[in-house]
Amino acid sequence: MPTSDLIQSLASIGAIQFGRFESRQQPGTFAPIAINLRMLTSYPDLLKALSAEIAPMVARPGMTRLLAMPSALPLATAITLYRGIPLVYPSPVDPGVIEGAYDTYMPTVLLTDVLGDGSAELALANRVHGLGLYVKALVSVIDLGLLDQAAGGAGLTYATWRKMVDLLSELSTLSASMRAAVEDWLDDQREENRSVPR
Repeated sequence: MPTSDLIQSLASIGAIQFGRFESRQQPGTFAPIAINLRMLTSYPDLLKALSAEIAPMVARPGMTRLLAMPSALPLATAITLYRGIPLVYPSPVDPGVIEGAYDTYMPTVLLTDVLGDGSAELALANRVHGLGLYVKALVSVIDLGLLDQAAGGAGLTYATWRKMVDLLSELSTLSASMRAAVEDWLDDQREENRSVPR
């Protein structure tokens, strides 16, 4: 499937939505965009197409494991079937436990669906380090452009499938006013991140 068709399809099934969405983490705050790639489990052809796009990004020399953020687990599972790279992930029952087989000193790629400020991803990378999984690379499907690498993740290699600002221009059905609303919101998020003491 051509990448442009895949992007339009993600929007058409509601995996990428535009409107006014309340934050679960911060009730009372709203965003003009919601991204839920877990929906792809109900659309196996799209899941397969996206995993084919992301799989080359996680296949890195010397990396022996793929670690998935909980929200990226369906996509990570499809990627492991596509590439044959072993998968590990936080247990849904006890997030302090990492499911899957691994040993010590294992260079690892961390996969996330939507990269915001990177705090959740970096926290997971730090947590698994003590278990023997050394996260060397962070791959995101969509990057909101909010990560401050100097805040603790500068030692990682980063790769992303689509930056949010580029994705906005690739969605042909998105109105100019909605695009502007998302861009303004992203600018506000960046400004908030800069003002937070590190």
